[in-house]
Amino acid sequence: MIATPLCAGSTLCAKEYVASRLDDTGRLVLSEFTGTTADLPEAIIVNPHDIDALKGALLAACRDTTAARQVMHTMRERLQAVPAERWAGRFLSELGTCAAA
Repeated sequence: MIATPLCAGSTLCAKEYVASRLDDTGRLVLSEFTGTTADLPEAIIVNPHDIDALKGALLAACRDTTAARQVMHTMRERLQAVPAERWAGRFLSELGTCAAA
C-alpha cells in the first residue's frame, strides 16, 4: 500500500491495511508527513517530493522477502497491542487541547 500525502494527520487506512494482512504479505510505503509514521516506524518512509527516493521505495516494496514479512508481522502486532480505548482517549485529549487553544 502506498500512502504518500503531502500533508496529513493519522492515515488510518494504512493502519487498517497492516491490521488486515494476516498472512504478513504486502508492504507499506508512507509519507514522512503522516502522523502514522510514529506508530508504524518500520514502514518504508519517504518524502513524496523526492521522486527518486519514492521510486526506490516502490521497488523495495515489491520485494517479498522473509525480512519484509517480519516487518509486516511486527507492525500488525504493535497495532493489536494498543486497545481502541487508548487510541480514543488520546484522540479526545488532543481534541480538548486544540479546543482550549
